[in-house]
Amino acid sequence: MPAFQQPSVVDPSRAPTGKTVLWAHTHVPLGSEFDATAMISAAIEDYASGLGDLILASTAATAARLGPTVSANFAGGDFASGAMTLRQLITRDGPGGG
Repeated sequence: MPAFQQPSVVDPSRAPTGKTVLWAHTHVPLGSEFDATAMISAAIEDYASGLGDLILASTAATAARLGPTVSANFAGGDFASGAMTLRQLITRDGPGGG
């Protein structure tokens, strides 16, 4: 099941005036070449019939493409950049860590 976020609700600078941004992801095997666009679009229609007709543009990246094109830290599509263990959450760079 995809997860959805709408970052332009809390940061309007992320979208043109009068528009909004919807970001979605789903979990796939590490390094997967699967393009989940059709599955995510179907989920949008299941929960908000007709919303798909309002989508102006879409961009997708497979897990295999994330590392080479987005960030070397996303190796194999791991956008969490490693294990999501309590120890790593406390010791990684960022607020309260490393």
